[in-house]
Amino acid sequence: MPQVYFADPAPRLLPVLSELRMEVRALSRHAHRLAQKSVREGGNGADGYHRRLSALFDDWLASGDARTRVVAFASAAEFGMDLRKHAEACRQSAMRDGCHAVRALFWTALRRSPSRWDLN
Repeated sequence: MPQVYFADPAPRLLPVLSELRMEVRALSRHAHRLAQKSVREGGNGADGYHRRLSALFDDWLASGDARTRVVAFASAAEFGMDLRKHAEACRQSAMRDGCHAVRALFWTALRRSPSRWDLN
């Protein structure tokens, strides 16, 4: 029986993961600016900032394709937000519709979040 060699998927994943990481950072900066603007206009201080961030991420996580949801999930995890209510839906999107890099980003964001939880 001939030996079968499989190509290492890492070289193909790395460029996509790098692109996803840049998207996460860009979305985090965008969310920060929007939340700051809301505080300046409404003046609710830190509580207003966190409420606005939460509302932004709730909207972004409720809509969009798998990639958009996972990027928003990872960005929200960077802010240390509690994402339990979105974790299962985001996991299902990543597993069903996402590429390997999107799945890897989801699991990384879940693992790096300040509070881990069981998805079972």
